[in-house]
Amino acid sequence: MKKVNWGILSTAKIGREKVIPAMQKGQWSHVGAIASRSLAQAQKDTGNLLRALRAHMGQAVAAGTDMSAAIKRFDTAPYRHLKHVEVWLPQIANLTYLEMEQE
Repeated sequence: MKKVNWGILSTAKIGREKVIPAMQKGQWSHVGAIASRSLAQAQKDTGNLLRALRAHMGQAVAAGTDMSAAIKRFDTAPYRHLKHVEVWLPQIANLTYLEMEQE
């Protein structure tokens, strides 16, 4: 049986913190997109992800953790509602790690 792809038409806190994570745990559901009436909210969520990723990678570099392990250890759960995060996050994580090595 194929998973059902869902599009969420809200960026409300309850959706981001309760509903979407619960849906993603389901065997037959996949949250493929989220929409917001507010560009500011979408930008805020993306900004939060990038700040958290930068802090995580900075700690990983300081601790001598290799890139692959650091990427795997990053907690993506709070950001899974962002569209295609599973596709673009590893690329950004890789670049962020390399950037943190240079600092």
